[in-house]
Amino acid sequence: MGELFLKVIESVGVDCCVQIITDNTPVCKVAGMIVESKYPQVFWTPCIVHSLNLALKSIASDVLWIGATIEDARHIRNFVTNHTNALTIYKEYNNLSFLKIADTRFASSFIMLKRLREAKTTLGSMVISEFWSFWRKMDQAASKKVKDIVLDDIWWEKVDLIIQIMEPIISLLRFADTDQPILGEVYEGWDSMIESVR
Repeated sequence: MGELFLKVIESVGVDCCVQIITDNTPVCKVAGMIVESKYPQVFWTPCIVHSLNLALKSIASDVLWIGATIEDARHIRNFVTNHTNALTIYKEYNNLSFLKIADTRFASSFIMLKRLREAKTTLGSMVISEFWSFWRKMDQAASKKVKDIVLDDIWWEKVDLIIQIMEPIISLLRFADTDQPILGEVYEGWDSMIESVR
């Protein structure tokens, strides 16, 4: 990969290139070091969007209650979307659809939490409806878990806290996810994000 970067830099012209931006994988880091060793005036910079996604992933894996809350949210989402009867009951109360989770973009887990929060009342109505009670016998353990989570006020307080903590990171990630030259604004946004998270 480093050789490829060198060829591109040479084809563009070394004087016309000051920076390469890639994701943070070890292969890309090594390629960036190869470029910097041959052309010290060309800097390798990790992609801010990829870095923020990794930060979100790290938070969820290092802070156990956040990871557990996200897993519960995935259980709710998967149960409702994968069971036709549950989805039918949900749609009786709300047209707000669940968002698909992208495995490679960890920010989508936090966006999913926000969507669940928006559907809290609907989910509550769904799990206490007579249709849910009748149907849940077909998948009792999984549906009971959904009902227990949805009716747990402490779980929803955790969801609110996660959203509050992560909103500044998600906002900066969305802002930075562009092909426009916005590096100065990103640095300013980074400082604001750190202050907000604190």
